[in-house]
This record gives sequence, C-alpha cells and structure tokens, in this order.
Amino acid sequence: MRCPTLVVCGERDSVNMKAARFFAQNIRDAELRIIEGAGHVVNEEKPEALARALDEFYGAY
Repeated sequence: MRCPTLVVCGERDSVNMKAARFFAQNIRDAELRIIEGAGHVVNEEKPEALARALDEFYGAY
C-alpha cells in the first residue's frame, strides 16, 4: 500500500488485536491506534474517541 494507513482496534477486542498489530507492523508507515475501553464495535462503544483518532490522523495529511 502506498497511502497513509490507520489501523484501529478496541483495547478489549482480543480477537482482532493480533491482526491489528500485524497490519500496523507490516504496512509501510501504518499507524496503530488502540481505543481505550472499546471492544470490537469501536464506532458504537467509543464514537468520540474514534472521531478524535480519525481527525488527528487525517489532519496530518
């Protein structure tokens, strides 16, 4: 991939955490954001935290 990449995972999403870390480590210049207190459905559980992460990420470009 040749575009900025943000990998997002909820802190309590134990099923996907390994994959999220793998993608973040293996996609060039990818950034991993762990959303505290969230499980698998980050957008429903912590929408404000997700919005902040997206704003910060897109704001850098």
